[in-house]
This record gives sequence, C-alpha cells and structure tokens, in this order.
Amino acid sequence: FAAHTLNLGPYVRCLLHRDAQNWPKGVCPAMALGDFDHTKSGHFIMEEPKVVLELRSGDIILFLSSLITHGNAPLCPGDVRMSWTCWMAGGLVRWLAAGCALVSSLTTRAKQEKYAERSQEFARKGWESLLTLSELTARHGGAPKPAKPSE
Repeated sequence: FAAHTLNLGPYVRCLLHRDAQNWPKGVCPAMALGDFDHTKSGHFIMEEPKVVLELRSGDIILFLSSLITHGNAPLCPGDVRMSWTCWMAGGLVRWLAAGCALVSSLTTRAKQEKYAERSQEFARKGWESLLTLSELTARHGGAPKPAKPSE
C-alpha cells in the first residue's frame, strides 16, 4: 500500500463515506485500536451490504473503501478508539499503468491499449495476492484459536 493513515484520536469516528479517490479495485485494510467496548460502541458499518461489525481492538477488516459506503457508530462515554488504515490512491495506479505518465498524455491508440492492459494486470495481481481462509489456515498450521473474552 502506498499510503497509511494512523488516526490517534482518542475518539476516532468516521461518518459514513466512500473514499472516491482510492483505487476502486484496491482492497483497503482497516484496524480498530483502543480501549472500547466493541459490543456497545464504535461498530464498523458498511451501508450497501447492510453490515454492522463489532470489531475488537486489533481486529482488521479488508474492504473496497472506494466502492462501499462505510463509517463507525459513535463511542460510549469514556471509550478510546483509534484506527490504522492502508490505501492506494487511484491516481498513482493510473500513473503506473500509463508507464509513469499522465493518462492524458496517452494520445495514441497503442498507448491507450497498453494502459488498459496494464490496468487489468494490476487488478489481477492485486486479487491474486489475497489468501482464502483455507490458504491462510494451511500457511499457519491450523485454525486460529478464538480470543478469550475479557474479564
């Protein structure tokens, strides 16, 4: 990922939004951090799929931040929540796919076709780099152990 954002809060909350300038085919990891009750506040919301997740501190979600409207529920008084996110600017991907040039400079059909081909290659490689749950389990020698509940 070309960019990282560390939101130190201590009361990080994002209103529902889409990161329209991010690369649409780029997966965005986001990690919740802090001292908060994940069952009562700070839920991760994805609007289009109608999903609300209770992310514990240290949990990471992978999603398409430019295509899915997302945000967080408010925090309870006294909760501390921070986040770490990674993302890839769409303009940077277009510049790379254009051969380190502005897309507007691709004035010949051959250059435009090469750009389209390289764009698809970036997307294919990105998706292929992700592991399925089975692949992840095999790589790390077994199923993950469930977290112990807080006392």
